[in-house]
Amino acid sequence: MDYGREQLCTMWLMAVEGIGPRLYRRVMEGMGSAQAVYSKPAAAASFLPAKAAHAVAQADKNLDAVPEGLYRCGAHAVFLEDKGYPALLSGIFDPPPVLYIRGRIQAFMQDVPRVAMVGARICTRYGREAAHLLASGVAASGVQVVSGGARGIDSNAHQGALDGGGSTLAVLGCGVDVVYPPENAALFEKIIANGALVSEYAPGIPPLREHFPGRNRVISGLCGAVVMVEGRYKSGAMITVGYAMDEGREVLAVPGMITSLYSEGPHELIANGAVPVFKAEDILDAVGVQSKTKQEPVPQQMAFRELTEAEKSVVTALQQGDMSHDELSAAVGFPPNRLNSLLTTMALDGIIKQLPGNRYGI
Repeated sequence: MDYGREQLCTMWLMAVEGIGPRLYRRVMEGMGSAQAVYSKPAAAASFLPAKAAHAVAQADKNLDAVPEGLYRCGAHAVFLEDKGYPALLSGIFDPPPVLYIRGRIQAFMQDVPRVAMVGARICTRYGREAAHLLASGVAASGVQVVSGGARGIDSNAHQGALDGGGSTLAVLGCGVDVVYPPENAALFEKIIANGALVSEYAPGIPPLREHFPGRNRVISGLCGAVVMVEGRYKSGAMITVGYAMDEGREVLAVPGMITSLYSEGPHELIANGAVPVFKAEDILDAVGVQSKTKQEPVPQQMAFRELTEAEKSVVTALQQGDMSHDELSAAVGFPPNRLNSLLTTMALDGIIKQLPGNRYGI
């Protein structure tokens, strides 16, 4: 794809370390264009902090570096002034001047309702299943699911959207050619085929810790509503929720087990007025979309028999997340033979599930 000189200079400037949307806006107000910054970095210094001014002055002047990186991974740049730049995102306080899209660019630029589904990387089986079920339901009704491509809730939301026959956007805290986390390589290929990877960071940029709060504001900015699925009250996903509140987006949360630490975030949000989510239709209502599928009622589970003290110990341990046999043995302090017998009985009674890899969950 051919880019104009101003676009090339914008990509060059945004690739300079320390230059984010706010400093970009400040220097543009002073210099008038990215081309002027590129041509006269000394003059631009008066509009920038000393460290950023030094970085601009020392930056490689190769305007082809970013486009060549995009070409190598089959990605494209979309600029704030482009007609297809999402309207909701353009209206936030500090919209990215340029975004890099790898996948179906029309999936990013089309005017469709979007919902962010976020949560912690470390989560329970319940959280993963809830993310998948809800994402599948909203995607089947034409709502695009947006998340952060991370382990845990994010990955299950993306996969749920794909399994629901819809598209999904993964907003990354690194370049769109960087696979992070590495175990999501296959998932990212599916997203590229049915949606897109999105980033404000140029190709080759690694996933640095300081990138993720900015990534979260893009996730929120793209969407009309944000759903907190599972996570601690101080988890990174709550940053996305904070951005959503600041921008006046609808905030929803999935109720969880009151004994689980990973339900802290959703329960705190619900207590403060967030919409509780019990089914996909609750999310669709928040973005004004009619369900295209009829969701069958979930049958009530049979009441468990009264648990023994040993069984209660196992359940309490597993409420914090799935565990391997060794992890569970260490958590409850039972010898292997006793634990084996206990797990077999509990599995037969439907209290716990045996999972692949000799792991167990509720």
